[in-house]
Amino acid sequence: MKRLLYFLLALSCLLCLWGCTEDNDEATANFYYVRDSYLYGQEDGVIAAEARNITEFTNEQDILRAYLTGPEEPSLVSPFPTGTEIVEFLYKGETLYVTLSTHMVTLSKAKQVLACTCFARTAMELTRVKAVYFQTDDTDFARMEPILIERDSILLYDDYNAPAPTEP
Repeated sequence: MKRLLYFLLALSCLLCLWGCTEDNDEATANFYYVRDSYLYGQEDGVIAAEARNITEFTNEQDILRAYLTGPEEPSLVSPFPTGTEIVEFLYKGETLYVTLSTHMVTLSKAKQVLACTCFARTAMELTRVKAVYFQTDDTDFARMEPILIERDSILLYDDYNAPAPTEP
């Protein structure tokens, strides 16, 4: 009887320890970039994820600043112009306000929206905010029109068969 008791005790300890393994999901984040060559008619045909190790960063702002360094995967490209920097982050409720450097004004409106969509998709997954509001730094006369990307925006669905957004 004692053997059975010791066996069950050892088995229960093993089962308890099973759930104590390190979770790799906490050590990575998806960074969304533009594909080098668009693949029309399929999921993630324009915007694709790259899993990046984020263990070296201490906060979300540092991770999102690192996002602007661009992808490591050769089949992806950064939608942001070289030199683009984050000037300021501000959280208001469930919205993240991001002020970018004026390098963004060198892009067409469509490319600005594509770049902001990639960034917003990354930020929403990382921070759980429901919207990201983009603007450029006021220090220059050339400004990008503000762009608001909300969690239910059709822009975040990179799939021609994507279901329509629903209310949470």
